[in-house]
Amino acid sequence: MSTRSRIGIVNSDKTVSSIYCHFDGYPEGVGQTLLNHFTTKHQVQKLIDLGDISSLRRSTEAPAGHSFANAMPECTVAYGRDRGETNTEAITMDSLQYFFEIDFEEFGYIFDPVATRWIFKSQYHSDQTVRDLADVLESINKV
Repeated sequence: MSTRSRIGIVNSDKTVSSIYCHFDGYPEGVGQTLLNHFTTKHQVQKLIDLGDISSLRRSTEAPAGHSFANAMPECTVAYGRDRGETNTEAITMDSLQYFFEIDFEEFGYIFDPVATRWIFKSQYHSDQTVRDLADVLESINKV
């Protein structure tokens, strides 16, 4: 079973570029990986440049032997690079507000490179407030 998410970055012109992620989109999965391993604009941009992904891992690099069918444990699996699919590039939206207003996947994550922080919104819960991802994970880990 998949828990889908959308991962994005605020661009210098205030547009938002984002990619689809198929698996483990909940905060304790994708959210924790983003917070732990994608902490700079450069790291996040490399992830976005991969296009849509099947699963997020700590690295965007593809070591020898990595493929969709033979994924290395720490390597993000991308539909374009690793399976040869087309039309998997990031999509760009006019604004952060528009990103969070559309009917996106179950969870949405945006990196703000100016504030160097991740923000988060869930489509699952009645509280659909945009929140700081670090705060969300802190409250989950307290339970």
